[in-house]
Amino acid sequence: MINTVSSFIESKYLWEGKDNENNIKFGFFEGVNTRQHKFSLNQKGVFDCRYHKLSARVLNNKLTPELVTHFVSSLRMFIGGGMNIEKSFVFLLNQTNSLEIKYICASIVISVNSGKTLSKACEELNNKIPTIFLSVIKVSDEAGNLEEALEKIEEYYIINDKSLKAIYSSLRYPVLVAFFLVSLYLFVLLVVIPNQKHIYEFRSVELPLPTQILFTMSDALRFAWPLILSTGLCFIVAMVLLPKTRKKIHKNISDRFFDMFRKWHEPLLFATSMNLLLSTGYQIETAIELLSKDGDKKRRDIFFSIRRQLHEGKLLSETLDATKVFPPYYKEIIALSEYTGDEQSGFAKLEMIQYRLWNDVLKKFSTYIQPAMLVMISVFIAFLLYAVYKPLFSFGI
Repeated sequence: MINTVSSFIESKYLWEGKDNENNIKFGFFEGVNTRQHKFSLNQKGVFDCRYHKLSARVLNNKLTPELVTHFVSSLRMFIGGGMNIEKSFVFLLNQTNSLEIKYICASIVISVNSGKTLSKACEELNNKIPTIFLSVIKVSDEAGNLEEALEKIEEYYIINDKSLKAIYSSLRYPVLVAFFLVSLYLFVLLVVIPNQKHIYEFRSVELPLPTQILFTMSDALRFAWPLILSTGLCFIVAMVLLPKTRKKIHKNISDRFFDMFRKWHEPLLFATSMNLLLSTGYQIETAIELLSKDGDKKRRDIFFSIRRQLHEGKLLSETLDATKVFPPYYKEIIALSEYTGDEQSGFAKLEMIQYRLWNDVLKKFSTYIQPAMLVMISVFIAFLLYAVYKPLFSFGI
């Protein structure tokens, strides 16, 4: 038997414990005196209590694609194994290490125990659940096919999660090389150049331009390091004390990186999202409306524009040209599926095509970026060697 002792209160702590029969107990506690609260639970027969402080990030931020994939995959495994909804969420709460998933599971179980549907319980989570996940769950509540719905959601988020991880994996090598170049550059300016400079002080040989540039930058860096260090420390402190600014900067950097791949990633995301929503039972207009509420601003603007044109009476295939995001074959395949009346199969075919194309793009990017970075390193090292040793050869040392 699994039940809860307290009712849901949006609070600062989530507590977990077990009773004498080893049943899992949990609830929410608002306050600072956890010791007194633990004592009261012990009086009720709840022991081994653990308290998790719920920060604003846990309470308000949406789940990341990686956490959603973990969340959905675990639920599908538990429900497919014969557990009911309540036991599945309680077991996941007890097994996961993610505080955000613990909070979601506890909130949903308490809401379901109070008589609410799963979709209604998810809606009350302050937008932590992604729009597409919630939309599919709503239909599954009415149709009574939760396991099938979770299977579709799992497949969708696995594809999405893999595509995002592929971007990070492709960018890992250039970032490491850039870090190496910057470290080498700083070492040369702060260590090598100052040790070499005294050799040229009593010589009348004119230094080549690369050497003059290195000397100037070395002097500027050595004399300005207190200012650079203090600026860096102020930036770090500001990022810690101003979380909204930190999120904004992080989002801007992430958007710039993803803009490099948006041309290929956005069509893939569109195809997988539409395939999922249409296979669940949504109509074209409703599916586009749901997509216009999810994702970053650029993505929402794209689907808001499509949605507006659909309301004007245009077909979906006729709205894609104006977005300048989707390849020409999208229009052709969607137009054919509209003619046959089977739009879902058209998007399933597009999903397969675009996923293969996406993998090819990432493979080509990885293939070309590595030799390009090696060439960059070679040019950089050649410049340093020329700037440092050319003056030595010019006066016979």
